[in-house]
Amino acid sequence: GLQIAGVLHWFWWFQGYLSEGRGWAEGALAQTGALGVGPPTAARAKALWSAGDLTWLQGDYAAARILLEESLAIAQALGPSGKQNLAYALLVLGLVVRDQGDPVAARPLLEESVATCREIADRWTLALSLVSLGRTVTLSGDPAAARSILEEGRTIFRETGDKWGLAVSLNNLGLAALQLGDYGRAAALYREGVALFWQVGEKVFAARCLEELAGVVCMQGDYRRATRLFGVAEAQRETFGAPIPPAARAEHDRNVAAARAHLDEAAFTAAWAEGRAMT
Repeated sequence: GLQIAGVLHWFWWFQGYLSEGRGWAEGALAQTGALGVGPPTAARAKALWSAGDLTWLQGDYAAARILLEESLAIAQALGPSGKQNLAYALLVLGLVVRDQGDPVAARPLLEESVATCREIADRWTLALSLVSLGRTVTLSGDPAAARSILEEGRTIFRETGDKWGLAVSLNNLGLAALQLGDYGRAAALYREGVALFWQVGEKVFAARCLEELAGVVCMQGDYRRATRLFGVAEAQRETFGAPIPPAARAEHDRNVAAARAHLDEAAFTAAWAEGRAMT
């Protein structure tokens, strides 16, 4: 059961079955012992970070940290055989800390994940850790430094033909461009990222990409289109039960308020409803 919970992780993620996946993973974990006292095996470590990852996406950060910290402890205790689980537990724990609003504290966790991936030559997780680290560096206030990190991750995903990873890279490069004030470049990166997310059927990060694109469109002065995009993203998030992270909420609300201020209430409400109704 633990092995299956670990293997099915990406299926649950990509299809947006967050509650289903979390329920099965936590059920398998409960069968083998309470949190903190279960068997310290590789299968348990993987099921823990699988459950922790899905729990993070649902915005239940306290529960996610408990799961991920146990996964991390088991992976560390396993030594060389636990390195792959170690890399991923560090990665997701860093994302949890970042999305709670502390990118500075998240950075060393993600840097350790990158170093571990290089050590074991796990290129896919290395690329994901790099683009996650790059986004975190951007959010820490240094988007210029983030670009080289993000470009390395994007290069690996492009070489391996991974469209989802490439979409994540484009999304995070879009944020760096936005922070640097290059709105045209940011919009182009976000549009390309959204298109790739739709191609591979990924629903979770697609909403984030749409929200950030809406913010750029808002800054470009197209408030009706921005409002429509916010409506699309809101409907997507409600479908799979993944709220906006606390660290992103203030920026999102500022952009929505700006759009509302530049439209009359009827036009704002109509554009939002139009977005929510889109396929």
